[in-house]
Amino acid sequence: MRSDPHSHRFHTPRRTDDCDDRSQRRGRRRPSRHRATELDAHARILTRRGRRGAWHQWEPKPAVQEIRSPETGLVMLRARIDSVGDRFNVGEATVTRATVRLHGAPLSADAVGSAYILGTNRDHAHAAACFDALLCDDTERARVLAEVVEPMRKAADDLDTARRAEARSTLVDFFNVSREHE
Repeated sequence: MRSDPHSHRFHTPRRTDDCDDRSQRRGRRRPSRHRATELDAHARILTRRGRRGAWHQWEPKPAVQEIRSPETGLVMLRARIDSVGDRFNVGEATVTRATVRLHGAPLSADAVGSAYILGTNRDHAHAAACFDALLCDDTERARVLAEVVEPMRKAADDLDTARRAEARSTLVDFFNVSREHE
């Protein structure tokens, strides 16, 4: 992966028919502070070995052809001053990307999926690319949403709720603190 100013622009085709309107997608985006906590939850759900890993327990599994095997590199993170000002480079982030083609049963047609994830977890990138491809297939889409996406969303929400409760426990109400010099 190259580390250039334009490498932050990932093109992953949008496959959800309910996301055609740009304003709808923008309204459903989560703030960036949630993404780091979601990453850990998503990685655990997608790649756990044995009975809990979503990809490892997925049956029947279509044949997987790696178009781009998982590879790790850097991307430049860019931001704007006050969300409308000039762009500037914040720094670099490590990402892992993968692209796969799924074919055979249970798919109705070949499907290509790609994924970019923060960090260096190659299994996570591979599993995310496989599920991205499964989301393209009409016969598997509902199952992926129910068995993979919703548990990831719930795990991220639970983690977020726990962190909010922890932060709330340190809240000080200054109006209730007695004043000593009155």
